[in-house]
Amino acid sequence: KNKLLLEVSRIQVPTRCSRYLHSPETCCAMTIRNFYTKLECDQLIHHASTFTDRGFQYIKEATHVSPYDGTTYTVQLQNPNPHKLSVFYHPPTIKHMWSTL
Repeated sequence: KNKLLLEVSRIQVPTRCSRYLHSPETCCAMTIRNFYTKLECDQLIHHASTFTDRGFQYIKEATHVSPYDGTTYTVQLQNPNPHKLSVFYHPPTIKHMWSTL
């Protein structure tokens, strides 16, 4: 398989990007130009839309881990961010992504 040189760019993150209150200088988000072909992007959107009951879902809950004893519990987000979509779980897609990366 031919490997292309990928163009990676760092995205400037907002001041309150970390739920753990890390400063933006210690957080990192990247874009990888041309990581997927148009066909692969279309397939990813199709999978995400059909493998869940209602397609993409907004994140409305989070899991909290107690720093004291490691207990976990689910908390409802009062004001879900409409710009953050949930992730779907599809092992073949995950395997393809990591092999491409």
